[in-house]
Amino acid sequence: MAETLSYYDRQIALWNVRAYPSLKKAFDLQRRAIASAMPSPSADKPAPSGNSVSDSTTAKAERIEKLYESREYARIRAVEQALDAAGKDIRGKAERQKLRSALLLNCTDRKTYPFHRLGLDFVSQRDFFRRRDRFLLDVLYHLQNGTAPR
Repeated sequence: MAETLSYYDRQIALWNVRAYPSLKKAFDLQRRAIASAMPSPSADKPAPSGNSVSDSTTAKAERIEKLYESREYARIRAVEQALDAAGKDIRGKAERQKLRSALLLNCTDRKTYPFHRLGLDFVSQRDFFRRRDRFLLDVLYHLQNGTAPR
């Protein structure tokens, strides 16, 4: 592998991968809360023109748009983009998905989920760890080129 991660950079990538499930869950909850929020009392008043969208709908859309521009969403997208790139050379969709979930599990806790417990019979151990290093490098790349903090 041409590029290697320093210890510090590896830890940053791992922290973001480990935080991914909780960040995604919190993001989805916030998005649902904004979308299902009750309209303001002024939204019940008729709009000035027949084709305009109510103020509460535009306010919700603006709040959801701000949510998609947040730093937390940039961290979520960094992990998702790296996951999408992982295993693109593997033909089977099931194998690709199994590799991606194995990467997440191994990055979450490598002692609980070592290679031999992941059940990846289509990838060698050496190849798996190369792919994991490439995955972490991609996460770091997307973090640095996005709006997420380093």
